[in-house]
Amino acid sequence: MNPTELRCEYSSDPIGIESERPRLSWLFDSARDGERQIAFQIKVYGDPDSIGKKTEVICWDSGRIESNCSHLIAYSGQALRSRQRCWWQVRVWPEEGKVSGWSDLATFEMGLLHRMDWRAKWIGLPPPAGRGLEGWTVYLRHEFNLRTKATRGRFYLTARGLYQAFINGRRVGDHALSPDWSDYKARNYYQAFDITDLLEVGPNAIGVVLSGGWYAGSIGFFGQRFHYGKLPWFLGQMEVDCDEGVISRSVTDGTWVASAGPIVSSDLMQGEDYDAGLEMPGWDRVGFEAGGWSPVSLEDLDRAELRVSPTPPLRATLEIPAAEVRRSPKGWLVDFGQNMSGWVRMKLRGTPGKPIRLRHGEVLDDEGGLYTENLRDATQEGSIQVNDTDVIARESSFSLNGFRYIEVTGLAADPSPDDFTARAVHSDLPLTGLFECSDPELNQVWRNTVWGQRGNYVCVPTDCPQRDERLGWTGDAQLFAPLATYNMECVGFFRKFLVDLADGQSIEGGIPEVGPRISTFLDAAPAWGDAFIILPWLLYQMYGEVEAMAMHFEAMERWLGYMEKANPDGIRRHRLNGNYGDWVSLGSETDKILIATLYWVECAWLMEKMARVLGRAEDARRYADQAERVVKAFDGEFVDGDRLTSDTQTAYVLALRFGRVSGAKRTAFQERLIQLLAENGGHLNTGILGSAHLPEVLARAGRMDLAYQLFNSVDCPSLRFMARNGATTIWERWDAWRADVGFQNPGMNSFNHVALGSMGVWLYRWVAGIQADEEHPGFSRFRLAPRPGGGLDWAEATYNSVRGAIRSRWEKDGERIRFVFDVPPNTEAVIDLPEAEGSAAEKEIVVGGGRHQFERTLS
Repeated sequence: MNPTELRCEYSSDPIGIESERPRLSWLFDSARDGERQIAFQIKVYGDPDSIGKKTEVICWDSGRIESNCSHLIAYSGQALRSRQRCWWQVRVWPEEGKVSGWSDLATFEMGLLHRMDWRAKWIGLPPPAGRGLEGWTVYLRHEFNLRTKATRGRFYLTARGLYQAFINGRRVGDHALSPDWSDYKARNYYQAFDITDLLEVGPNAIGVVLSGGWYAGSIGFFGQRFHYGKLPWFLGQMEVDCDEGVISRSVTDGTWVASAGPIVSSDLMQGEDYDAGLEMPGWDRVGFEAGGWSPVSLEDLDRAELRVSPTPPLRATLEIPAAEVRRSPKGWLVDFGQNMSGWVRMKLRGTPGKPIRLRHGEVLDDEGGLYTENLRDATQEGSIQVNDTDVIARESSFSLNGFRYIEVTGLAADPSPDDFTARAVHSDLPLTGLFECSDPELNQVWRNTVWGQRGNYVCVPTDCPQRDERLGWTGDAQLFAPLATYNMECVGFFRKFLVDLADGQSIEGGIPEVGPRISTFLDAAPAWGDAFIILPWLLYQMYGEVEAMAMHFEAMERWLGYMEKANPDGIRRHRLNGNYGDWVSLGSETDKILIATLYWVECAWLMEKMARVLGRAEDARRYADQAERVVKAFDGEFVDGDRLTSDTQTAYVLALRFGRVSGAKRTAFQERLIQLLAENGGHLNTGILGSAHLPEVLARAGRMDLAYQLFNSVDCPSLRFMARNGATTIWERWDAWRADVGFQNPGMNSFNHVALGSMGVWLYRWVAGIQADEEHPGFSRFRLAPRPGGGLDWAEATYNSVRGAIRSRWEKDGERIRFVFDVPPNTEAVIDLPEAEGSAAEKEIVVGGGRHQFERTLS
């Protein structure tokens, strides 16, 4: 039993750790079936060359610790310093046999932990007179000298806006659109890069391109700009250890110079304009003549915190070649066959003095042209001016587009598909889930959820990547998060989002509708602001993450206090703000007060659970009492015999999911929900709130047949209807487009929205049956309870949990069905198979790590 895949704070060999007690985790590369760890020992070193010697530099030796835990073990050694690099390894004791060998060494490196560590100033450059602030993009440069060879170089850098950095003409890192969006008045996220291999003995040059991004560019409705400031600013600090013990530091200060350049204008929503005639060859290299450049403007550090972002950075992760290039009435239309967020790398031939123009869109109109009405005030356009060479290879630097198609005009020669490659840009979250089955169309539905997640997880969980909105809507976030956390490892991503929400919390306790908060938005509505309580519990379930709930517990209390103070009778009538209800539903509107009150019940129960986890017994009792009081008020207000006063699918779904309904009343509500589905031809008419929970409510009611029916439906409304009509992501509306009526209202009609895809978590939890165990978070013990059906011949899902890969597969063979399960080492699974015909075996079986196979005859 050998430990492997060592990680610190969910990352391999990270640079820029902020926690002074970083948490360490490992997996196992091989083990006998059922083998479990009973103890471990961690050693953390300050110098790897000293290991095994009398002069061994040990920061922490845990000694043998009796525990089967291999996830998030908090460092408990000597105090860690800014910039300190540590090497660590672990060995484990199994239940039987000898202690393992020591693992390979892994590393982690501390960031800049204190404000006093920063010596740099913010630098920027205002535009010249007559040039507006919109889209202003600045080029910055600086030269410095190293007398001896660099043995370790680090560059700590950030922006109020977005940056790309270069050293000696070579790109620093591979991040896209850095740094992450934040509430800049509260915090700025910085990045830490290893630049050792980019440095030269003698003179060196730093070049930075700086754009407004989320700080000064367009955000939200109507293309509004300048939510945080009017000019972008850059902050950088380079620290280099050289031979002979020399330490060199280069920071942003008054010695830097700045200029405009070939990126004439850039904006996340409105696109990027590039003029190759303004290129400055060698601007980011030593020896460039910068006589015409201007001194930079300076600003001191303000009160905003400088922190390392907990989420993986944005990257261009996938490249998609053009599937087709064809003429359009205005030029050329390029189809990539996949809706996404990102940009296109192009090699184009143009005419000097005549711009090449680009437009991006998700779908085509009825005449086969690019459809852009649904973009509202986001143009998603750009232009390129070639120089005398007339051929240019180019991709965007600071704009982000939601698109499947681009339209290109102004070319001097016919293009070919080889001239275009789409680059999908999103937060680089590791893909952890895979679902496949015998139905190709259902597989496409699952893929649509993954691509929707890619397109909308861009350092915040946005609603859409194309129109003038692109905001971190809290309601969409909490609804899709259960599926998102199967599809991808989202723990750092949602930890960052929770900080965004906490930074935007009002004095009265209100959670912002969108995170980060922008000034034009109010406090959040029910089910939206409740994300602040729902997400920490989900992170605990999926990842064993306790820090997020501990960090935000008092802020969560303020949010519950916000609603309790306004609604002393236990019915959530007041301080509802936007009060969106079951957004984009197709049926009769569900009572919004009923919905709000049910979400209050859920929040109170989750607070009770989190308080127990955190050892806050008095708080746990208080929130249990509050939940019971609100349930009682709900029953008095909204329950009329065996019915709810709001007699809709969504009302019964949410009551069964959140309302702590039991006994005969639960049976009656289930029967009424089933009746309402039947009265609607077996179709749902729920919006985003009801749809997210409907399949699971049906599954728990023992009606997997009806849940399968929802996913097998080819008519509108259904996810399969979208896929059958060309969707490669999830639509905002069930009826975003129909053959008989065409497009929905373009004022709100995104073709890349995640919320309605939330119901896809049922594929993992019920078709494949991979379910978390509330009492054993982070999949240390979990359930495998697949439920075959729906006409499928086979289905399979894999989930790479924080404790290893879990696989569940079933396959029909005549009247028999075979189940194959892979359980990670050092975990347990409770296997819950469908009832077997004529079998006297126990229904539930507890197994340890390894592969387990079963065969059943189903009734």
